[in-house]
Amino acid sequence: MHQVEANALREQLAELEKSVEQEKAQNQELQAVQEKALRGESEKHGQQLKELRDKLEKTEQELSGSRDKNKELEQLASELQPYKEQGQSLTTELASSKQGAEQLRADLADLKLVPLNTSKEVEELKAVVDDQLRDALGGYQSLYRSDQQRRLIKLTDEEPEDQNASVQSITLLFRPP
Repeated sequence: MHQVEANALREQLAELEKSVEQEKAQNQELQAVQEKALRGESEKHGQQLKELRDKLEKTEQELSGSRDKNKELEQLASELQPYKEQGQSLTTELASSKQGAEQLRADLADLKLVPLNTSKEVEELKAVVDDQLRDALGGYQSLYRSDQQRRLIKLTDEEPEDQNASVQSITLLFRPP
């Protein structure tokens, strides 16, 4: 009877050992599947992280480029400011010269009404007025052409897409009267 019980216990022990081995194998398979899934997810997250870093780097480069372009435009605007002021000053001077010429013409018209023998003086006065007007207009045109040439030279150094923006901003700054 002890022999039968011992054999039964041995069979139970063998079955338990077999069951333990099967569970170990299942656990190892499950662990391998979990590790594989974890590696896959880690690789996926690593790739996503790399893509995000690349996007961040590209965005930072674009931002830096935008800042540089903004600085260039601010510098160009500050460089053009004296020309704008000069142009405004010349426009004011030209308007003043035109008013002076109109006054001289009015004075000349008044002189024609005076029956004096001063036709020679009137002609000299006309010549002086015409010379003053020509000088004022010539100076304004010369400065305007010089400014246009400087801007044209500056524009030829820029990239084509930047030229349109610069031409528009310059056109707004310098409008001939």
